[in-house]
Amino acid sequence: MTNKAHCKDKPLIHKLRYLMRSSSYKDWFKAYQLVQNKTPENIKTFDDFDSFFKLDIKAFYINNMVYDLEMDLYNEGRDDLNLLKMRVEFCRWVYQQFSQESDLNIANFRNFEAESLWEIGGTEQAEKLFQDLITDFPDFAYGYIYYADAHWQSNWSYQHEPNYAKAESIYRQALKKPKMEDIAVVQERLDDMLFEKKHPEEREKIKKTRLKHIQSRKNLSPS
Repeated sequence: MTNKAHCKDKPLIHKLRYLMRSSSYKDWFKAYQLVQNKTPENIKTFDDFDSFFKLDIKAFYINNMVYDLEMDLYNEGRDDLNLLKMRVEFCRWVYQQFSQESDLNIANFRNFEAESLWEIGGTEQAEKLFQDLITDFPDFAYGYIYYADAHWQSNWSYQHEPNYAKAESIYRQALKKPKMEDIAVVQERLDDMLFEKKHPEEREKIKKTRLKHIQSRKNLSPS
């Protein structure tokens, strides 16, 4: 049910619309910061948010912004781990604030959070988040995919060692659910991993480049 209340703070609404109209992820993050502590607890869905801040009147939709922002933070975060840390914070807010959103949206943002935590070195916490995710959403293919991928495709796996056995066990866990959507993607990932495991020279071809990039990126700033 859509919440019928509306925000009475016109300057806030205008500022939010202005930031959301931007094509810069920096402005989108400012928009998130602007409403982070000003969104009532009873706003539990994207539609409720759009209605409360009167965004739908101007055809602005929080759904579009949150997905665009998380993607840009991920892409830019390849060169700056501080942006991945921001992505963790942002994604957590999305699924906690919009707790009555669709299962797909909730699962996606929990997945993005765990993925980012893994890459910034919080592997133990990320492991727990991934395990909770596939427990809560056992038919969400990308929960298994991101979880398994982290063990052999992530920058972390190049800094340390790929854990092919762990990745394979996660992929195969997903493959036991034949009715799962995107099951073909799981099989494709597993096949790619098994090929790399059998042909370690393929990994060596890109390892030097990956490590050079890892060394050149901006690491986390002191808290």
